[in-house]
Amino acid sequence: MEPWAWAIVIFSAGLALAMLEVFIPSGGVLGFLSLSAVVVSIVLAFRHSPGTGFTFLGMAIVGLPAAFTTALHFFPRTRMGQRMILGAPSDDEVISEEDPRKVLRAMVGKHGVTLSVMLPSGRVRIDDRLYDAMSEGLPIEAGEPVTVIDVRGGSLVVRVSSQEPPRTNPTDPLARPIESWGIDPFDETTST
Repeated sequence: MEPWAWAIVIFSAGLALAMLEVFIPSGGVLGFLSLSAVVVSIVLAFRHSPGTGFTFLGMAIVGLPAAFTTALHFFPRTRMGQRMILGAPSDDEVISEEDPRKVLRAMVGKHGVTLSVMLPSGRVRIDDRLYDAMSEGLPIEAGEPVTVIDVRGGSLVVRVSSQEPPRTNPTDPLARPIESWGIDPFDETTST
């Protein structure tokens, strides 16, 4: 057999070993054998003629990275690749249950009452909790019933509603706002 024929066979074996290096964990042994086979094939090609040698050298420069990249492309589709490469988590897996965005999104459609004049932003009470909110565009007076229609930038977007918010009186005294106790937190008079 001619040296150039052996060079083709050994070069093909080198490319195959480079692809196997991706699929079989060998600790670099297959990669070393692949590189050795490609170098031997180039030497054999130069023994045939310099033109053939430079052709094999160019094929090695292009072929080895192409073989390795092709193997990496197909690796995630194999059973071993699917075991080693984890899939991307979904949004529900990444965002915790107590994420403020989820809490605010759940508020859409609920009814509450404004605590201050909203020009266009202010505070609203919904289910005995206080939230930052902004009006849909028009000013809203304090004490007006509102409905949450959207969430933007960490604030609730509300519009005036004809429906009164449900009145709740929590049994836990610490869950009730201080205003419901009739105590002014900024009153400086003290009783003696």
